[in-house]
Amino acid sequence: MKITESEAEVAINLQLTACGWEIDPRKFNRNVYKQQARTPEQNNKLGSLRPDYVLYAYNDSNKASVVIEAKKPGKSMSDALRDGIDKYAKKINAPIVIASDGWRVKTWHLERNEPLFINGREVDELFSPELVRRFIPDNNFSSFSKEVPIGKVELLNKFKKANSILNQEGFSAGIERFSEFANLMFIKLVMEVGGG
Repeated sequence: MKITESEAEVAINLQLTACGWEIDPRKFNRNVYKQQARTPEQNNKLGSLRPDYVLYAYNDSNKASVVIEAKKPGKSMSDALRDGIDKYAKKINAPIVIASDGWRVKTWHLERNEPLFINGREVDELFSPELVRRFIPDNNFSSFSKEVPIGKVELLNKFKKANSILNQEGFSAGIERFSEFANLMFIKLVMEVGGG
């Protein structure tokens, strides 16, 4: 069974809605436009061209954020990206282009001239307006804090305090206390990284 481009668009619509985009043209907060841009000026720049999707990440702005070029499965994602960039995004100054067949996703940041990355991994799915706003200035987004919360002396003091508490709880010196401390640190890391 072959999948058509319109079926790919149905899949894209569902994914965009799940990511928090508003597609319904009857809604006041609509931020997804199909086959057109939001403003007459942008549509004039496009002329007779009709982009599959134009997304606006800022509700209070008419600046286009993303152009999505939909393709039926099996078509070249690189060609779709190129079409999205050259035919649409450059004309309306959209900083991000996405090519999708409803299942695969390829991204491009026009200013950085590179794909989008989250925590060093290339983006391979559609994402929320909030994340688009983070990607507009840069194609790399890190969800990890770069801030070092404590210094060396503070860290040593925390280790000494933990050692003292474990000693008071009856853990003998050496491997038993170190093992319990390592287990506690592991649990803390899993909770922080895993969001638990």
